[in-house]
Amino acid sequence: MFTSAQTPLSPRASIPTMRFIHLFLAGYFVVIVAIGLGLWQTGVFNRVSPIWIGIGALAAIGAGIMLAVASGKPTANESAAR
Repeated sequence: MFTSAQTPLSPRASIPTMRFIHLFLAGYFVVIVAIGLGLWQTGVFNRVSPIWIGIGALAAIGAGIMLAVASGKPTANESAAR
């Protein structure tokens, strides 16, 4: 019925948890959208070619994914190797 990790009194048994990497990525994209809206409202995007806006957006998304993966919790294999 219950495993040792899921006892009836365990809070993790019924509450789904969000992984840190997902929360980090969600916050990162909110910041990127806010910066983009600020640049749009100040008229910076009117002076920049659309291709450079796309390249900058791809670079920001790639940096966010790399930062999220690098700041994620170590797995059991990584902690055992140390």
